[in-house]
This record gives sequence, C-alpha cells and structure tokens, in this order.
Amino acid sequence: CTNRAKVSGSTNVGGIVGDMENATVDKCECPNTDKTIYQTNTGNAYGALGGIVGAASYGSIIRNCYNRSPINASCSNTSTPTGSSYLTYGSIGGVVGVAYNNNSNALDVKSPIIENCYSIGAIAASNAYSVGGVAGRTYYVYINNCYNGGSITGKSASYNGAVVGYRYYGKYINSFAKSGTCSNPWGTSSTGGTMTDCDFFTHSLETSDVCRYNNADDGLITALRDWVDDNNDEGIYYKWANDVASWPNKGMPVFKIRPVMGQPTVS
Repeated sequence: CTNRAKVSGSTNVGGIVGDMENATVDKCECPNTDKTIYQTNTGNAYGALGGIVGAASYGSIIRNCYNRSPINASCSNTSTPTGSSYLTYGSIGGVVGVAYNNNSNALDVKSPIIENCYSIGAIAASNAYSVGGVAGRTYYVYINNCYNGGSITGKSASYNGAVVGYRYYGKYINSFAKSGTCSNPWGTSSTGGTMTDCDFFTHSLETSDVCRYNNADDGLITALRDWVDDNNDEGIYYKWANDVASWPNKGMPVFKIRPVMGQPTVS
C-alpha cells in the first residue's frame, strides 16, 4: 500500500494507519518528501503521530515499511512522561508514534514488533515529549533492523531519541540513526530493556552515498543486509540496496523492490 497524499488529524494519526491492534502492516510506504503528515492535538493527551502508524497495541507487527514524508505535530499536553503510562503525552515517531503491549504488560508473543523499516522524514514536534526517529514511545516492544535518517525536534532533548524517544522495557536489535539527527540515539529509558548492535552511522546527505558504520564505508548497508540474511528463511523481509546521492534517500539505504519511475537501478 502506498500513500502519496497529505494526512492530518487530531488523535492517533498515521500515514497509513491511525490505530491498530492485533494486526500486521507490511510493505507500506509514504514515499513523497513534499507531503506532510500533520497532527493538531488540542486538549487530548492521548494523541500519537507516526509516519506509518499512529498507535500500535498488542499483537501489532509493522514490517518492511518506510516513510519519507515530513511529520509536524502540535500537542497541547506538555507534562513530562513518567513510568509505564504508555497512552499519555503526545508520542511522535518516524514509523510509529506509540507502540505498547496492553495485553499482558510484559515482553512476550503479543508485544508489538517494528522490523525492517526506516524513516528519513524530518520530525518537528516542538511542544511534544517522546519524539523518536523510528518510534516516539515504546512499552514492551521489539524493534529490529530499522534506521532513521531524518532530523528530530521535540520539547526536551532528554526525551528526544534518534531511534526511540521514550522506552519502557523491550528489546532493540541492529537499529541505527544518522549522526546529527538528534544528540541522543535512545532518548530516555524509564527502566529495563536491552539494546544490541544499535548505534549512530555517519553520512553527508549532500555529497556522498556512503553510510559509514563500525569503521567501514559499507558498514550500514552490510549490517542491514546481514540481519535480513540471518532471519529471512521464510522470505518475508525486503532486502536492502544502496541508493545514490541524487535520489530521494540521498545515498541512505533503500529497499530492493520495484524501481521508482525514472530512478536509476539500485545495487
């Protein structure tokens, strides 16, 4: 599924889905860099905004999705988030606004999964806490093999995260953010959670199609490809390709799927 239009709303707004539970969003895209996803939240503390999904509760899977659209949020609730209150305080994310397991309040088979996704859309949410490049707020969630290449602006640097803004437990594996998008890759953790092979990569959007990670010029694309190769026995994950600096991802990795009309073949 593809959305090429502007989206606007006041509560749980997503480029593809506003609110989901026990469902899967797979192979969906918001590819247009000139179509903004808006949220104007006036008085409702529960609003979430995501490039693909606004709010994802138990049993949700978001897989093989990407967002290039800018995200703009105006939230009226400005209180600092605390503890496990996963549904309060506007949560803004490049892929998912808020993801939470409200079935068992634990990390288990019903925990939401965000995997093999990316966002390069700039996020402007100057009055919101819990702002993240991939997810704004997570509560017992798995995030695997994702990256963010878009800039982050939120109310407090402590609650902005280049990958996740505010997290409560969860497992985060092989996920990355462009250096300079935000000072903190993982925002604030209330408690618990594990991170494995997660870090910044370096990249010059204007001059290079090289995304350097782990001391290698091909480090980011290699890390993303290796995870897919290790986990793709059933063939459910998109594979990754190098983009070129003059095209929409400006050299950052893309999915190796049908070519965009007029775009050169990726390798």
